[in-house]
Amino acid sequence: MSVAPCFGHLIIPCVVIQMANMVDVKIRLQSPAVQYFAGLIVSLVFLLVLMNSKTAYTNLQVPEGEYQHNRWEGTDVMSYVNPARNYLEYGVFGEGNTPDYVRGIGYPLFLSVMMKVFGSKWLVATFLFQAAIFAFAYPTLTKIAAILFKQKYPYVIPAFLFYLVSGAYFTKVPILLTDTFFSVFFIIGLYFGLLSIVKQSWKYLFLQLFFIGYTAQVRPYLIFYPVLNVFILLSAARRYHISDSRKVKILISTSSVLFLVLCNMQSFRNYLNYGFFAPSDVSSTILFTCLAKPVLVNVNEADRAEKMQAEIDKIDNIQKRSSLKRRYAINTFIEYPLPTLKQFAKNAVSSLGAAHHYDIARFWGYHWCDTNIPGKMPFKKSSLVYAARIIFYLVYFVIYLFFGFFLVRVLREKKTFFFFTILIFLFSFLFSAFIAGGAGRMRLPVEGIIVIFSFYEISRIKYLKATCLSAKTICQ
Repeated sequence: MSVAPCFGHLIIPCVVIQMANMVDVKIRLQSPAVQYFAGLIVSLVFLLVLMNSKTAYTNLQVPEGEYQHNRWEGTDVMSYVNPARNYLEYGVFGEGNTPDYVRGIGYPLFLSVMMKVFGSKWLVATFLFQAAIFAFAYPTLTKIAAILFKQKYPYVIPAFLFYLVSGAYFTKVPILLTDTFFSVFFIIGLYFGLLSIVKQSWKYLFLQLFFIGYTAQVRPYLIFYPVLNVFILLSAARRYHISDSRKVKILISTSSVLFLVLCNMQSFRNYLNYGFFAPSDVSSTILFTCLAKPVLVNVNEADRAEKMQAEIDKIDNIQKRSSLKRRYAINTFIEYPLPTLKQFAKNAVSSLGAAHHYDIARFWGYHWCDTNIPGKMPFKKSSLVYAARIIFYLVYFVIYLFFGFFLVRVLREKKTFFFFTILIFLFSFLFSAFIAGGAGRMRLPVEGIIVIFSFYEISRIKYLKATCLSAKTICQ
């Protein structure tokens, strides 16, 4: 079997490509159906392994009763479970008859359906449904790649294998948080949006509206999506030279106008209940708690941070409390610009480079370092987890490096609109991740797209070099 030359500087991405070349002899992994069922099987096997380990089984459970001190203690899990239960009892996503203003209703609604339909078995049913839902990420990304690129470079299979090896989706199946749930529904909606333009189809546009409209109820990320939607759909239209089509203009306008309503439903809900027009106060909380407070601690102003927190806690009015958190955060950034940039960079690195596999290790009580945070389950340091962390920091560095090469080439080819669309897309999701930091799950909405572009560029470079070598010429 002929194998394309491999460059040492590609590290794991190149190894994945060579694996793909060998695997594809027996099975067509580029098939979306095969990718879906392969991803589903991996998720189900992962669940089976967790359920058959006493420690992991304990850490699968909701943190209450005999399991209250498991790995989910002190996390956001109950902030989704409790509103779902409350809805079944009081008909309100919140506490008693008081609506929640922090969490969107999308994920608690899903959990409440699981609870209603499956009763005491709702948790297992939720994991199984999430396995079935999350597996759609693999074929959907492949279909997005087919729309974006017409060249038949061998990048689809390597990208798919990387999704599996990196654990981007299957590791999040047994987790009652919204990051992956949001990301997969968003990716599906993104695909239908692109397809609606390419096919000039109202059917696919309505599917885009449904999936992204629902996604907007899961996490408060999409209030500015109507603007981003114009860039994304117009980029697709320009790619297929149909941007002057009257129907395409109507499709883009209709989609974006309807998203102005759909992506702000949470804001309308909070305004009706609290006079607070925002989908949540999470953004101000993240600014203050995840960025400003660490900055103050790093400059030996921990007491000042605690006093600020005490002042915030005294305020009952949601809007005033949110404004105060934002004001304290901005004042801190102005007073300490360099420490703020340093903390922001630290958060960005942790968000971009953190391996997804540490989620697996935590089911068995391991982490890349010893942790003993008050109010949370302690974890033991594992050398294996630490090694995986370092390896995947390097791997993602290579991924981002070739993604950068892709962006530079796009700019050199004078595809300026496409270039800025990518930047706006990344900024829309990664900025909040860089403020919060700490976990790879925060980059999930954009990770699949970055991997597609990166592997496309790797495959393109390999193809061009192989072509030059076969022609006995020198590649410049």
